Amino acid sequence: MKDIKLNFQRVDGTPIPDALEYVKEWISKHPYGTITIGCDSQPHGRRIKYAITICMHDVDKYGGGHGAHVIVAIYQNMSPALKKDLYTKLWAEAELTITAGEMIKECGKSIAIHLDYNSKETEYSNVLYNAGLGMVTASGFQAFGKPYAWASSHSADKYAKE
Repeated sequence: MKDIKLNFQRVDGTPIPDALEYVKEWISKHPYGTITIGCDSQPHGRRIKYAITICMHDVDKYGGGHGAHVIVAIYQNMSPALKKDLYTKLWAEAELTITAGEMIKECGKSIAIHLDYNSKETEYSNVLYNAGLGMVTASGFQAFGKPYAWASSHSADKYAKE
C-alpha cells in the first residue's frame, strides 16, 4: 500500500495539499495536542470504501481536552475479491494507517495509530489483532486496538459509512 497516495481534506471538503505541513501548523498553535490516526472500511456496492482520519486532539498544558480537529482521506478499492476476503480488507486498514503515519511522521509529535481490530477472541477481527498492532509498532508508531481505538471505531467509521 506504500504506492497509494492519500489525499487528505478537511471535513468540510477543503483539500489539504500537504498533510505534513497542515499537521505541523496545527501543532504550532496547539503544542500540547496529540495526533492519532484511525481507519475503517465499509462495503458500498461493488467497492470497499476506506476512510483514514488524522485526529488532532486539542489538549491544554494541564492535560485537559478541548475537542479535536479531524482531516480525512478516502480510498476506494474496486477489487471484487475484497468483498469476499475479510482478512485482506482488514489488513489494508493497518497498511493505510501506516501510510498516513509515514506521511506525517516528521511532524514533531509521537503518533498513535488506532486499528479497528478487536481484543476479544470471539470477534473475527481478533485474528489480526496481534499481527496488526505488531506491524504498527514495528513501523515506529504507538498502536491501539479495540476497545481503545476510538479514532477508527468512531471517527473513521463515520466517514466510511457515508
